[in-house]
Parts: sequence; structure tokens; C-alpha cells
Amino acid sequence: YVSFVPDTLVSIVDVRLTPLDSSRTSVEVTYARTALDVAANDQVHAMGKSDGESGPEWQQAIEECLGGQR
Repeated sequence: YVSFVPDTLVSIVDVRLTPLDSSRTSVEVTYARTALDVAANDQVHAMGKSDGESGPEWQQAIEECLGGQR
């Protein structure tokens, strides 16, 4: 997923799902953000802190998409 806020920032969210076996999947979510203006640096840093705490939200959303299968 790529998001572009003109003159402010660019965000890339990469979600990788890897099957471990017939009933388990490994998920890796990586964020990359770049401020396009020095004025957006604080916003990018704040988003980075928030990103690091979003694991449970990602887990819930992915499990819902997979139909609750584990």
C-alpha cells in the first residue's frame, strides 16, 4: 500500500503473509515513511511510534479477512 500526501509525506505499508503449514501463517508488516518537507518530520516520527504499537490491530484485521482461521 502506498499513500502520498502532496508536499508532506509518502508512506509505504508492506504486508507479507507466509504459510508455515496447513493451519498457520506468518505475517510481517513493514512501514516506511518519508517526510517531503522538514515541517512533516514530527508527524512522521509520531506515526512511527504509533506503527510499532499496531500489531494487535493488524492481527485482528488479518484474522477477520482469513475468516477467523488460524
